[in-house]
Amino acid sequence: MQALRRLRDLLSSWCADYLSRPIKGFEAPAACSLDQLAALLQPGDVLLVEGNLRISSVIKYITQSTWSHVAIYVGPQPGAPSDDPPVLVEAELAQGVILSPLSKYVNF
Repeated sequence: MQALRRLRDLLSSWCADYLSRPIKGFEAPAACSLDQLAALLQPGDVLLVEGNLRISSVIKYITQSTWSHVAIYVGPQPGAPSDDPPVLVEAELAQGVILSPLSKYVNF
C-alpha cells in the first residue's frame, strides 16, 4: 500500500513539474505597461493572464478561452518590501496558493 502511495506521489510530482515548464518561443502580446497596470489596479480586481506554461495550453484548450490564469489584486501587505511587494494572490500548480509581486507578469 505504501509503495502504491509513493508511486502516485511520484507520478503527481512528475506531471506537475512537466506541466509547469514554459512553452518555448511563447510571446504574449502586451496590452499595457506594468506601470500603467499598477496605477489602475484596486484591491479586489481580477487580473487575467495568458500563461506561458504547458498547463496553460491545456487550460485554454479545455475552456476555449484566451486566458489560462487568474490572480486577485490585494495590494501591498503590511511589512512587505516596498521595492517589489507581493500584491497578487494566485494558485500555482506546484506551489499552491501564493502571494506574488506584479512584476511576475511583466512579460505577459
